Amino acid sequence: MRNFIFRCPALGVNVQASAALRDCGEGRRYVGQRCAACGNLHLVNPDNGKLLAEDLASDAQNRPD
Repeated sequence: MRNFIFRCPALGVNVQASAALRDCGEGRRYVGQRCAACGNLHLVNPDNGKLLAEDLASDAQNRPD
């Protein structure tokens, strides 16, 4: 099990979570986490604690025109 922290987008609080991870090679991976703060399901990258939506927004901003 690996522990990590992510920010709940609904309430804006940090939430500690854990997930059993397998080595799946290079690239991003996301795990579905039931949020202890709001009860919703969030897709979180356990390597950096960012939500899928945050990573997608970051990619869109860094994309050349």
